[in-house]
Amino acid sequence: MRRSLVALLPLLLPLVLAPLACGGRPRPAVPPILLVTFEGLRADAVGRPPGTRGLTPHLDALGQEASYVGSAIAASSATAPAMASLLTGLQPWGHQVLRNGDRLPEAVETLAEALRARGYRTLAFRSNDALRGETGFAQGFDRFASLDDNDAARAALSGLGERDFVWVHIDLVGAGYRPWSRFLDRLENVPPDLPPRLARSQLEHYYDPAQPMSAAERRALWAMYCLSVARADDQLGTLLDALRRSGRYDQTLIAVTADVGEEFGENGQSQSGGNLGRPLIEVPLWLKLPAGDRRPVEPGPRPVAAPRLYATLVEAAGAHAVPAAAPSLFHRARGALAELYARNGVNQFALVDGDVELVRTVEFAPPEPEYYAARRARAGLRLDRPLSEPAARIFARLSAAFLATPPFRGRGTPPRLELWRWVPGGVEPLEDPARRQALAAALEQRWREFSEEEGGPAEERQARGWYIVDSPSAMGTLGSIAQR
Repeated sequence: MRRSLVALLPLLLPLVLAPLACGGRPRPAVPPILLVTFEGLRADAVGRPPGTRGLTPHLDALGQEASYVGSAIAASSATAPAMASLLTGLQPWGHQVLRNGDRLPEAVETLAEALRARGYRTLAFRSNDALRGETGFAQGFDRFASLDDNDAARAALSGLGERDFVWVHIDLVGAGYRPWSRFLDRLENVPPDLPPRLARSQLEHYYDPAQPMSAAERRALWAMYCLSVARADDQLGTLLDALRRSGRYDQTLIAVTADVGEEFGENGQSQSGGNLGRPLIEVPLWLKLPAGDRRPVEPGPRPVAAPRLYATLVEAAGAHAVPAAAPSLFHRARGALAELYARNGVNQFALVDGDVELVRTVEFAPPEPEYYAARRARAGLRLDRPLSEPAARIFARLSAAFLATPPFRGRGTPPRLELWRWVPGGVEPLEDPARRQALAAALEQRWREFSEEEGGPAEERQARGWYIVDSPSAMGTLGSIAQR
């Protein structure tokens, strides 16, 4: 009998040691996963921003249980590119969703596809038209529904299964702002005469850096935004309550973040997608690992790259992320890259390293003098004087130049480099030539990881086997991408 056990020992030993394969710690069970993303939630709007009594009690309570509580750097300040990066782990140039309206290529593996390959049932409840199924965001989901209200999402969470992945995207600001009366007590001072509704199109006027907000307008807009944050946090609370009713709350991996932030004149613009300033790219990130999972994660408060969330969730499910994806939060990594394409003749690239940000601005075409007026015309706003040519012609000219020009190198004019230090409440210019040069070199090296031979976006997509389907109605959109 003793000889039989000795003979079996080589076969039994791997089974005994398997749970200790990861640093001497038991391998955690594969968990159900809940990913909640907010549209337009700035990192500094979480908790108790100045002038408030606290906006996000449900998110704050989750933070008490979380393994990671801090901020992340969005891969872009435009919704679709940033969300595509969250769902693929790739930078925008890597997945080629460069503008709202671009299609996510089928060849790019999404988080839902990776999890479904591990036996997960995959469910999505999203808001925001930029994240429609037609633009590729439904890839890998067994169910892809609109978040018209919380009922369907709550039902899915209250019946959460062992291998369920649920993504809920809450549109904080896309439909505009309202003075939600039930949250007014969360503001210390309510500005007088808050409008009954403020549509997004009404903010288009302030997207133009030549049209600054007054201090009174900024106070009113910030108050309306804070009320929207409070309402979105309340919506999060109902989702977490539904998850608790499932009995699987403790076993669930919960990740909460945002696609992009929202600007109120800090860099001379409003809304999102206008630049790569701190209000637009610094977003909150909360990660609660399931009970029993004691794997160390990247320590805060240093901001991490938001695309790292993809590999984190894939590895938590016991799978391997694609090699090109950003590393998970179970590993250490420094620096976060952000990209913004096809603005008024310029692309922007930013590298955030700790509390320092370098922004590189590159020209691909001369700026259009009527660009911002054309945007206002597209939004249906009245102009001070008529455009000298149709808005569509202005956008088409910019689009053609963008598609033909190497995005990082541009059309040959020297790039503009700006160095900023992040300080409490904002940023300040940093005069440090050596640091600027070092970060500029690091930024170029990071971007070159995705494109050693730089061509224009049209050439890049053709080289990958994707082609562009022009969309005449997409004012300034680059068109959709299809698989050849």
